[in-house]
Amino acid sequence: MRSLWFAYVCDRWDPRVLVGASGSLIMVSGIGLRTGPIVIAFSMDVFSVSFYFWGIAMVFGLILISTVVRINLREGIALEDQSTLIAGSIGTPIAEFNAPDPIDYAKAVANHEVEQLDEREDTTERQL
Repeated sequence: MRSLWFAYVCDRWDPRVLVGASGSLIMVSGIGLRTGPIVIAFSMDVFSVSFYFWGIAMVFGLILISTVVRINLREGIALEDQSTLIAGSIGTPIAEFNAPDPIDYAKAVANHEVEQLDEREDTTERQL
């Protein structure tokens, strides 16, 4: 969940405040990691052991509700403002089938022609 949270922040926030925002997110995450087990243990002692599972269900329910509300309140990022990044590590087996050749990629970056790599057909027609 934390990695999705950080990815959302990096996509939506102004780059000038991104460092401060990510530092704040790490601090909030650390506070939650420290206080969460204490609160859950206390709640399990007071209510019952089954509160642990109901507590998790409630937290994820709140996350789901807040996600749906945020999706409906904010306009999406325009397609031309989105990057052409394919998520995934260069060293993974999947990258062999969806990433361009490293030498072609380096030449395209040097010549400012990265968009032309998306138009190549040989990167999408490889067989597994």
